[in-house]
Amino acid sequence: MLHEDLKRQTAFSGTSAFKYLKHLAETIGPRWTGSAKEHQAARYIQSEFKKMGLAASLQEFPVRTFANKKFKFEAFDGKRWHTLNAQPVCMTASADKLEGEFYLLESMDPQAWSDDMRGQIVLCTQRLNPGPRYQIIERYAPKAWVTIEGGVNVEAVRYAIDATERDEWGDLPQVRLTNLDAVDIVKNGWTRGRLTMINEDSASVGYNVIGELKGTEEPDDIVIVCAHYDSSFGISGASDNAAGTAVMMELARVLSKKPSRRTIRFVGFAAEETRLQGSKFYGWDLEQRAEKEKARKSFDAKYDRTELEKHVFSFNIDVQGAVLG
Repeated sequence: MLHEDLKRQTAFSGTSAFKYLKHLAETIGPRWTGSAKEHQAARYIQSEFKKMGLAASLQEFPVRTFANKKFKFEAFDGKRWHTLNAQPVCMTASADKLEGEFYLLESMDPQAWSDDMRGQIVLCTQRLNPGPRYQIIERYAPKAWVTIEGGVNVEAVRYAIDATERDEWGDLPQVRLTNLDAVDIVKNGWTRGRLTMINEDSASVGYNVIGELKGTEEPDDIVIVCAHYDSSFGISGASDNAAGTAVMMELARVLSKKPSRRTIRFVGFAAEETRLQGSKFYGWDLEQRAEKEKARKSFDAKYDRTELEKHVFSFNIDVQGAVLG
C-alpha cells in the first residue's frame, strides 16, 4: 500500500496541473507586467512551492507597469464614423481624438518609405519594433502606427512595448487592427481615421519565483525548469502561459517527492510579455554575482565555478494546450 501511495504521489497528474492553471487564469486572471495580479500570482506560486517542501524565494527587479484607460479607433466613410476592431499598444504615446488620413505602407523595406507618410495614420502588416528603423520612421513624422494582424480570423493582439526601449528609440501612438477591418478600410475606400487612446504607466516591480530542490550527488550542477506566469495586457493568458506554469508547478510537485542527483531550480518568470524582463534580470544577476565571485582571492578558476557556471541545462515550458503548444 505504501508503495502504491508513493507511486500515485510521484505520478504526473493532469488534474493537479489543471487546478494550478485554473487558479492562475480564472481566480487571479490577467497578470500583466508589474500589476497587482502579477504580484498575486507570484505569491501563489511561492506558497505552492513551500507546500512541496522546496526552498522558495522571490527575486525582485524593477519594471514599469501600465494600463489603458480609454481606447477607440474609428474610420470615416465620408458620412459617419465606424468603430474598428482594434487594440491599444500600451506604453506608447496617448492620443486624444487624433485624426489623419490613412497611408497604406506595403513593406518595411526602406525603399517603400515616403514623405507621403508625414502627418498620416500609417497602416502596415509589420509591427514597428523599437530599434534604428523606428527612429528613421519617426523622421517621416506619421501621426500614428497601425499594425494589421496577419490572419483573417485573428483578433487584434493586446500588446505593450518595453519602457526602456521606448525611452531609447522614441514614442509614437500604436494600435493593433484586425486583418478583416483593414480589408474593409481598403475595400470601402475609407480614407480617414480617428484615434482616442489614453495610456498610463508607472514604476513597479516584478518577481521571479524560485523553488529549489537540492541535489544529492552533484548539488553544484543546477538544472532549470522554467515558465513565465505573466500574461499579455487584459487577458487571462490560460494557454500563454498559465498552462506552461501549471506544467512546471506539477513537475515541481512530482519531482519534490524523490531525491534528485543534481539541483533542480523551478523558476516562474515575471514580465516575459514585455521583452523577457524577468529572465533577462535572472541572467544579468548571475553575471553580476559571477564577477564578484571571481574577484575574491579565495576563488581558483581551476577548481571553482561561479553560480552562473553551475547552470548546466534549462528546460523552458511556454504555451500549452493551444495551437502553438
